[in-house]
Amino acid sequence: MTNVWRSRDTSGCDTRLTPGAQTILNWLRAREFLQLRFLTNNSTVMGAQIAHRLAGMGLEVESQHILTATELVGHYLLGLE
Repeated sequence: MTNVWRSRDTSGCDTRLTPGAQTILNWLRAREFLQLRFLTNNSTVMGAQIAHRLAGMGLEVESQHILTATELVGHYLLGLE
């Protein structure tokens, strides 16, 4: 069974964190068996830009853990997993 946790829009529609977001993120990170990733269908920004935006809101996310539509298409076209 796959567990999915959804957050708010990161494309500029909302600049506030969901209450408790950092707490739940820390809780999820403490479970070492989880590989936490953030997905976006935004094709105009890269993961580093989204990570920077989230950091400005107080949420620390590593850019390599953010997958954008553009990056996923690139991986697909290159035959990478």
